[in-house]
Amino acid sequence: MSSEDRRVLAVVGFVALCCCCSSRALAQSAPSLGNAASFAVLGGSSVTNSGPTVVTGNLGVSPGNTIVGFFPPGVVQLGDIQGKALSQLAQHDAGIAYGDLASVSRPCTTLSPVLGDATLPPITTPPTHPPVNVYCVDSPAQLKGPLIFDAGGNHDTVWIFRITGSFTTDHDSSILAINGAQPGNIFWQVSGSATLEAGSAFVGNLLAHDNITLNSTASVFGRVLALTGTVTLNTNNVLLCTNCNAINLDPPVLPDGEVDKLYTQTTIRASGGTEPYTFKVISGSLPLGLSLTPGGVLSGTPMESGSFPITVAATDSQGCSGERKYTIAIIPCAITLSPPALLPATACVHYQQSITAMGCSGSYVYKFAGLPDGLIPNFPNQGDISGFATTPGPYNVTVTATDTVTGSFVSGTYPLTVICNVMISPATLPGATACTPYSQTLTGSCGTAKYTFSVPDSTLPDGLTLSPEGLLCGTPTTPGDTTFTVTATDAKFCTGSRTYTLKVACNVTISPLVLRNGSVNTPYSEQLTASCGTPQYTFTKVPEPFPPGSPALTLSTDGLLSGTPTAAGVYQFRVTATDSAGCTGTRDYTLFICPLTISPATLPNGIVGVQYGQPIGDQYGHLITANNGSGLYRFSVPPGTLPPGLTLNPMSPVSSQTALISGKPTTSGTFTFTVTATDALSGCIGSQTYTIVVNCNLALFPATLPAAELGSLYYKTIIASGGTPPYTFSATPTIPPPPGLTFNTANGVISGTPTALGSFSFCITVTDTSTPPCTATQCYTIDVIPPLVGGPTLSAWGMLLLSILLAGAGLIVIRRDG
Repeated sequence: MSSEDRRVLAVVGFVALCCCCSSRALAQSAPSLGNAASFAVLGGSSVTNSGPTVVTGNLGVSPGNTIVGFFPPGVVQLGDIQGKALSQLAQHDAGIAYGDLASVSRPCTTLSPVLGDATLPPITTPPTHPPVNVYCVDSPAQLKGPLIFDAGGNHDTVWIFRITGSFTTDHDSSILAINGAQPGNIFWQVSGSATLEAGSAFVGNLLAHDNITLNSTASVFGRVLALTGTVTLNTNNVLLCTNCNAINLDPPVLPDGEVDKLYTQTTIRASGGTEPYTFKVISGSLPLGLSLTPGGVLSGTPMESGSFPITVAATDSQGCSGERKYTIAIIPCAITLSPPALLPATACVHYQQSITAMGCSGSYVYKFAGLPDGLIPNFPNQGDISGFATTPGPYNVTVTATDTVTGSFVSGTYPLTVICNVMISPATLPGATACTPYSQTLTGSCGTAKYTFSVPDSTLPDGLTLSPEGLLCGTPTTPGDTTFTVTATDAKFCTGSRTYTLKVACNVTISPLVLRNGSVNTPYSEQLTASCGTPQYTFTKVPEPFPPGSPALTLSTDGLLSGTPTAAGVYQFRVTATDSAGCTGTRDYTLFICPLTISPATLPNGIVGVQYGQPIGDQYGHLITANNGSGLYRFSVPPGTLPPGLTLNPMSPVSSQTALISGKPTTSGTFTFTVTATDALSGCIGSQTYTIVVNCNLALFPATLPAAELGSLYYKTIIASGGTPPYTFSATPTIPPPPGLTFNTANGVISGTPTALGSFSFCITVTDTSTPPCTATQCYTIDVIPPLVGGPTLSAWGMLLLSILLAGAGLIVIRRDG
């Protein structure tokens, strides 16, 4: 094509474009695009293209000057690639229009950032004429489609979108203009960049502040105007605008179908627009298995049943659309169940039944409702039920078979009778032992609770009973095997029975449990008996005979233990009883022969205030031991009979092997008391009477007194020790015999000058202040000897000096003696 031809075409195209954007296409109340109205594509910095893109309308760039990818592979028709001057004017007017869109004085309806699946009607609040609808998205927005603009027959309806940030469309998303809605009256004001993903069908005037990108096969019925950025194209169709007439779809209704059967092929046709038409389901969904071709052919094999409302849109070559709502009814395919009835079941007996569905695809999932307890489906995809029904009665079992491919299903209700079959548990009874309590609960099943149990009279083992509730209990008395039949009757009088054989094991038991005590030299007789076996019984004893030194007792074969014990003690032996069936039982006996003996026979005397007894381990005292018993005794003494300060430990009721008398006597005197020991096991008693003399510990010294010299001074102190000071002294006779000497009863001093020769005897007694008082007596003899003779003769002065010396010597002696 020559440059002249292209200029002519551009003029013709511009005229056509002006007609396209006349008042019929752009409502009077819509923002004016000015010189930008003839541009299908207008870039700010550049326009780049790859692939066979078709632009219907002018194409230009301002303030940039880069255009790449046209003639070839891109094509501009009914317009041209405009030069700098017209592109600059168009960009100026596009900027004004961008500002006008941002400031239209209409209430703005806020939308969520996710657009689509909605129809926008020609309604404004408050109403205006012509209607102008303003929508705001205060964040980046995304079109998921389809978004339908419905003018309701008013060709002047205007829609304005204000988007803050970027704007994108999903793959294959779409915008439809129906019922007179004009693409030229739809405006998108985007403050960021806009991206139309592959397959998008976009309608309206897209004014983006930054870049605009059309990915592969995206189409635009309107304009793409980038104020500052780049317009990027790739195999697209951008059609400036067109006048839309009403597009009608036929037929008015679509035929119904049946699951799993070929659908009657139907072609949807369109009229009123410019051929060719493209058809698409824009809401709802077709039944699984059906599809609608872009040419409008509806065909396939439905695989699901139900009612399916859909909306089909037809878009002509100029981007104008029309739609029609349809409802396709798909009835289920016919499914039948066999067999027509179920066999009856017997409670607690294995049951198996198969139910088969036929028709449709032949692959089914089965569900069961109302099955008796114990019956279950074998597998989800098979119609088999099996198991053991537990409760009799009539049941209604509902079976539903669903075709796994088509979703069709059929339900059927089957009467099922479970016949009663009362069972008694357990199958066998555990064995019993004679003379031992026995308890076993019988239970019923496979009938209707509750159950009543019975057994013929006199058939149970002796000692056992069966309650109506099924408790078999008691104490069997006779060994052996007993067979009896138990019957259980349920609440609906259905019965069942079971025959049992109960084995009662022998359990020969010897009585009494313990033997009574015997006494030395007293005849003894005790009859032993046996039970819980088969009479008669034979008795034997181990060891046989009693050990040496034991009582002279014997055990007869019929169980008589008799004789006259000869020695006290504890004797242990075992008795065996054998019944006539050879069953044996044993019992160990301990025979106590009373009385006990207590040792020692006597106890040592004590001294007031002195620890009684001797060291025994970590204790101090005298042991009391009981003999001829079990070794465990309870010791006791009559209260208040022990010498004060002494105790017997342990005292009854504490049992021990020995007892200990210990402590410090506090009172002198003679004390008699009896210790009693009781065997804690046998009750045998023994006692021993003791006498303890508690002496005072008071004493006098010296044991002897020195001789006295006639006519010479004599001085001697008698000293008391022990007891409780202070002491009181007395003499017998009251005044000591040596004439000239005196005795001080307060301090025990003997003093004076003997006046007669001779040997003189007397006794001195001291008494302390204890309660009662303690006394001690010591007898003395004082010899009075002549004075010393044969010494040198002294002068009078010498005699005086000698007297003084002798007196001093006497004093020294007195001090020493004292």
